[in-house]
Amino acid sequence: REQVERLTSAVQSWGRREELRRLLPDAQHALHRQAQDLQTLRESLHDARENHSRLVRQQLDQRAAHLAAALVDGEPCPVCGSTDHPLPAIGPDTAELVNDEAVENAEAHANELVDAERDRAQAYDAERARIQGVEAELAALDSVLGDALDPESQLLDAGQAVALAEVEAQEIDALRKQVDGLDEEAASVAAQLKAAVAQLATEIGRAHG
Repeated sequence: REQVERLTSAVQSWGRREELRRLLPDAQHALHRQAQDLQTLRESLHDARENHSRLVRQQLDQRAAHLAAALVDGEPCPVCGSTDHPLPAIGPDTAELVNDEAVENAEAHANELVDAERDRAQAYDAERARIQGVEAELAALDSVLGDALDPESQLLDAGQAVALAEVEAQEIDALRKQVDGLDEEAASVAAQLKAAVAQLATEIGRAHG
């Protein structure tokens, strides 16, 4: 029975190892795709931040140019108060005006990508940890099992051993029942013999009376 249990446990471990070997490549491939998607998202986030910074700089340059256009020699600057204006700001070489709404929309889009990148990174880290656990379990099974198990023969041997054990258990149960029956029969015979002896003793007593 111990051998049967040992073989059964070994075959179950082998089955688990084969299951992990079958599932692991697809999981690793999916994790690789997650990593690529995360990298793409991070690149989009970088672009969104760059776009927001560009719009902010462009808006500031436009405002500075607008203020510079209103400067008058000898009159104080509305920003610094100086009456000397040696290097007034020059507007950017674009006709596109950047308003507050455009800057706010760019910032909101970048913030949305920040949240998405955080969630995607957490999901990737969790999946990577899960796969690392599977890889560790598979390595442990490989270390224990090696190549010792031939699945078909071991399964067959285990099945035969289990079947044999079941037959032996049935035979033992039948023998136990036979013994119980013999015990009951012996008890009945003993009772009958005791009654016969008592009756004989009674008859002998009467004969001598």
